[in-house]
Amino acid sequence: MRIKNLIIAAVVMAVLIGGYFLVSALNKPEVPAAVPAGDMMIADDDPAKIKEIKYTRSGETIALKFDDILYKWQYEDDPSFPVKFELPASMASAISKIKANRLVEETKENFAEYGLDTPYLDITAVFEDAERNYKIGDYNKMLDGYYFNIGGTDKVYIIPTGLNPFFEYSLLDLADVDVPPVLDEEKYNSIEMTFAGEALDGEKTAALAAAFADLVRGGLSTAGYISPGSTAEASIAAYGFDRGATVDIAYKEAQTVENADNSGQTSSYTSTVHVDKTASFTVGIAGGSAYFTCGSGLVYTADAQTAKTVLSVLGVEY
Repeated sequence: MRIKNLIIAAVVMAVLIGGYFLVSALNKPEVPAAVPAGDMMIADDDPAKIKEIKYTRSGETIALKFDDILYKWQYEDDPSFPVKFELPASMASAISKIKANRLVEETKENFAEYGLDTPYLDITAVFEDAERNYKIGDYNKMLDGYYFNIGGTDKVYIIPTGLNPFFEYSLLDLADVDVPPVLDEEKYNSIEMTFAGEALDGEKTAALAAAFADLVRGGLSTAGYISPGSTAEASIAAYGFDRGATVDIAYKEAQTVENADNSGQTSSYTSTVHVDKTASFTVGIAGGSAYFTCGSGLVYTADAQTAKTVLSVLGVEY
C-alpha cells in the first residue's frame, strides 16, 4: 500500500511540474526573430531629394550642393570647381539606403567607447524636407563593421564597411578632369598657336604639339586648383605660372557623323566633318616640380623635362 501511495504521489508531482513549465512557456515574452547580417534597414530615403551633402574626413570638410537649374553638383566654397557628377550622386544613393548588421544599444552614454563622439566620418545630408546627420565611428574587427549612429537618435548600430568608400574622397579626388586634345594624333589638323599675342611658326607649333601631347599622355594627376580669372599671386606662383608660359591653340578636329536619308532614317553612310576647336596650355616650374593647366583651372603635375622643352621652345627662362 505504501508503494502504491508513493507511485501516486510521483505521478501527481510530475503533472504539477509539467503544468508549471507549460504555464511558464505560455507567459514567456516573445523573442524577436534574429535579423540577418546587413539586413536591418535603418535608412530608406529617396536619393533624388538630397540637395546638399557635407562630410568631414581626416579633418577636411567638403560641402556639395545640387543646382537644380544647371543639373549638376557644385562645391559650395567655389561653384566654379569642376565636380564629377557621378561621385556625389553615388554618395546620395549610399546614404539613402542603409542596412545595419545589428543594433548594439539604445543609449548615447557610451558613444565615446564606439568612437562616435569624435567620428571617423561625419556626414550631413539636406533633403527637400529634412536634414539628417550620420556618424561612423570605430571599426569592430570581430563583427567586420563600423559603429554607426543617425543624428537625433541614441541608437548605436554596426553597419558593413561598404558605406565608407563613397566618402573617401578629398576635394581634388572629386574633380572632373579635363579632356585636352592629344595634338599629334591624326584627327587633329590645321593647328595654329599663339604665345604672348604672337602667332608661332610651323616649326615651333609642331614641337609644342608633340610636347603637349606628351604632357597629356603622362596622365592627369591633379595637384591643385586655381579659379578661372583668379589673380591670387600666391596660388599662381605656387605652380610657377607667374614665370611660365600660356599657349593658346586653334585647331580642327575630324569627327565621323552618320547621315540620314530623305525620310529622316539614319543610313549606313557616314562622313567626316572638321570641327573648329580651341584649347590652351599653361606650363610652369616651381621648386623643381613642373605643372600645367589646360582650361578648367585644375592644375596637374607634369614631366619636368617635357615642361622644360615647352619653355625652351618659347624662349622662356625657368
